[in-house]
Amino acid sequence: MSEPISLTALFFGASKGVVGISIRIAKSLKLIESIESKVDLLTQVEFNAAWKTLLQACNSSSYDEQKSILINDARDSFTKANCFEKGERLFYTYLGLT
Repeated sequence: MSEPISLTALFFGASKGVVGISIRIAKSLKLIESIESKVDLLTQVEFNAAWKTLLQACNSSSYDEQKSILINDARDSFTKANCFEKGERLFYTYLGLT
């Protein structure tokens, strides 16, 4: 003989389904960023900073000493980015280190 389904179990099952649908809708409307996209953004920070610093050094009309400091800062950031980047961005990271 089967036991009757309790109201709590019925409510919990229904609410779980509604929450799952709500999350899918929010993701499709891009209201919720996935954890992967946030991690990707964090891993790209060092490379982006290095690239901007290197461009700043190249376009700077400052003294050679200040350009040297900017280039060293860019190299430090490229070195850190070397641990995180993949594919084409990793190639550019190594290029930035040369």
